[in-house]
Amino acid sequence: MATNTNLSRTNETMYAVAWVVDPDAEEPDYDDPEVLRRLHEEEQYEPEGWREYALEAWPEKPEYEDWPNGYKPFFWPSTKRLYTTRKAAEGRRDLINRWGGNAVVVVAEIDWIPLEEMDAKWKRERLLREREKIEAQLAELESGNRRLGVDGGSRRQRVLDRVASAVPTSSGTSEEGASALERLKRMGAGQNAAEGTCPIG
Repeated sequence: MATNTNLSRTNETMYAVAWVVDPDAEEPDYDDPEVLRRLHEEEQYEPEGWREYALEAWPEKPEYEDWPNGYKPFFWPSTKRLYTTRKAAEGRRDLINRWGGNAVVVVAEIDWIPLEEMDAKWKRERLLREREKIEAQLAELESGNRRLGVDGGSRRQRVLDRVASAVPTSSGTSEEGASALERLKRMGAGQNAAEGTCPIG
């Protein structure tokens, strides 16, 4: 998505850390006592060397924390952070893998865009999705009309044409497009009421 706005931040490379997961792994059955026992053991997991590491990293216990063994309980380092340097991301990955995890560094090239431009893009995409949904539902109505021998498509087609021309083709927004979609919904609802079918939307 191109932008003509001059920004102090443009294209950047960002790093993060992600766990390597088994795509074929099944969701645990939390009603199975054996599964619950295993999960409890995983919660109590403490890798070798953690005690010494914790005592050095957190020599004093905060009042609001519970340290049943006298030192900070083991926890997996967070992978929610984004990093601007490769070195920082690799340090977080190595820390996770040090305690027996399986994590890798992932990278993305970020193209920063003003929020207003993205809002306009998202609005246009939302209008297009609504139009596609209504067109599909109207096609169903037309099919029912043909079976009943009713000719009610010409007026709806004119509204569809207005919607097609009103939805923006660039990153701009269109209040006319939204209004046309609303009129189309009301028309479909009126047609449904006359035929005793389900309303649109």
